[in-house]
Amino acid sequence: MPVTFANKEVDIEDVSYVPTCEKDKESWDGYDAEYDGAPVAIQVVARRLQEEKVLAFAEIIDECLKMVEASKLAN
Repeated sequence: MPVTFANKEVDIEDVSYVPTCEKDKESWDGYDAEYDGAPVAIQVVARRLQEEKVLAFAEIIDECLKMVEASKLAN
């Protein structure tokens, strides 16, 4: 599900951040501000045979993103 685009002016390094686990640290260390303009997306997953939950969460996320976008346009 596309969400936004990376922005090096907004996505600045938080030097106070402490990773919660090794996988989190790997992900954090992999960020590069040169990704500026790259698309950002999320993936909604659930357990087997839980497709209805995935669709419901995707709809909620979509509505939230639309509200954020609408608030940006209003300003």
